Amino acid sequence: MPNLNYGYATLLSSGNLYQFNLSDMSAGYTSDTYGGYLETMTSDSAHVYAGGQTIYKVFQYNPYDMSKIAESLNLGGTVRILCCDNDYVFASASGKIFKLDPSDMSTIAESSTLMTIIYGMSVKGDYVYAGGSSQTVIKCSISDLSTSLTSPDYGGYVMDVLATDNYIYASGQTTQTVCKYDPADMSEVAESADYGGLPSGLAFTNGYIFAGGATIQKVYKYDPSDMSKLTESATYGGNISGVGSDDDYVYAGGTTTQKVFKYDPFDLSKISETSSFGVNITALNIQSAVYYVLTATFDTDHITIAWT
Repeated sequence: MPNLNYGYATLLSSGNLYQFNLSDMSAGYTSDTYGGYLETMTSDSAHVYAGGQTIYKVFQYNPYDMSKIAESLNLGGTVRILCCDNDYVFASASGKIFKLDPSDMSTIAESSTLMTIIYGMSVKGDYVYAGGSSQTVIKCSISDLSTSLTSPDYGGYVMDVLATDNYIYASGQTTQTVCKYDPADMSEVAESADYGGLPSGLAFTNGYIFAGGATIQKVYKYDPSDMSKLTESATYGGNISGVGSDDDYVYAGGTTTQKVFKYDPFDLSKISETSSFGVNITALNIQSAVYYVLTATFDTDHITIAWT
């Protein structure tokens, strides 16, 4: 099991993974350079995974000392987004989803080309949900990655997808709302008001949805029953590009401030923060109380978000 007292951060421009102590946010181990810009990461109960540009591979890391354990084959394009369950790792590249075996990082299955670019992806139960340039959320079977259902048109590029036990949520460009879908038929159940900018990070904890993004630069808390806004955080001090959560807290990171803020999910008051990463944060990933940060230059057209 990963050490639950540590988190992990990736710097896109340096291609490194960084470990930091959650209790005091101090620095820990650093991985060797990936060999290209890192775009995304995820984690399961035993490992950390990261992928990106140039190398076009998914690297598997030891969460304790950040040493590389294994790597996938070249997936033929930039690894845009990763997610995983406790059995498989899923990677998007060139508009496809690849199913990887974490025991040796071999490719087990590959989907057809679903869209030009997949920006958001999440796995729950027997299905993987992907959104991006198709402006829809596509439901794929884990077994063979065949397409099962497609949501209605979101109204812009889907930039983040979050699957919970009962519903699927998506946020993105143009519409700038958070949409709630029924996974049974991928029909839209509810939709939030316009966030006021690109909502580029979604999280779920204690029965509520949290979103943060550009322009407004705050974390919003939503009632999932009707997607009404309940409360909001103070301004982060830059565009929020990643939001995550565990059972006790909500986290956000982004540009300018270049830190991860820790919030009380009840009223979204800030509890603590990391020191500055010195580079813009583009995504957060949380799995089983293990924390990860992806940092890079914020780009609303190419932001990558990964949730599991």
